[in-house]
Amino acid sequence: MEPLVVIGRDSGVVTITLNRPQARNALTARMISALETALTKAADHAPDRIIVLRGAGDHFCAGADLAESAAARANPDDAALRAANQQFGALCAQIAAHPKPIIACVQGSVIGGGIGLACAADIVLATGQTRFRLSEVTLGLIPAQILPFVIARTGYVTAKRLAITAQSLTADEAKNLSLLDILCEDHAALEVALAQTIATLRAAAPAAIAATKSLARDARTLTPDCYIQHAADLFIAAARGAEAEEGIAAFLARRPPSWSGNPA
Repeated sequence: MEPLVVIGRDSGVVTITLNRPQARNALTARMISALETALTKAADHAPDRIIVLRGAGDHFCAGADLAESAAARANPDDAALRAANQQFGALCAQIAAHPKPIIACVQGSVIGGGIGLACAADIVLATGQTRFRLSEVTLGLIPAQILPFVIARTGYVTAKRLAITAQSLTADEAKNLSLLDILCEDHAALEVALAQTIATLRAAAPAAIAATKSLARDARTLTPDCYIQHAADLFIAAARGAEAEEGIAAFLARRPPSWSGNPA
């Protein structure tokens, strides 16, 4: 039996692939658990520098598996529905808070929860044939757990409009609304853009990336006075750390820093 999530590692890059192409990679509870485990291992494994999230076949992710959710709805006890919904919300939060940079490479259908996964990632690459849609209201449902991540990407007014209209977006339209960062003509161009993005991230210090991601999240919730103090604390810790010592020494010596993966 094929695994529902395929994990690959190559030179510090962890590729996590949703592997239900026959169902447009619709998410089941087992898939979400596998994703959570893979992300946790990557966070704890220092050699893992960059995470790439993909979907097998022609589509990235069509959201939740409706057949599985139907079974939970059939149960008069709300516990199963609540657990499933909260599990997916926790996965999106885990992606957004992950210390390693996460790149989502999307194609084909990016629907419902699939948009949530993409919006929680740090960088989104898409092909020109990709289509995006928050389809929940057309099913009598709501985008309960993914809405904060869509709002963070597009802003409140746009996210609310997309959520209540279930408007289907072309890749160009999604790019204009900041649902994706890099729009590629086709799959070959996407692979080139992915390699370039990975190379760019390799040039940055791993701990500095993690601290910067954390600081960006804090900037959305802390008051200005609290943020100024907190940012100064993190800056001091970075400035006195080994990465800053190596980074500045490498700059002055006009050589790549040790974390870049390139020979001096």
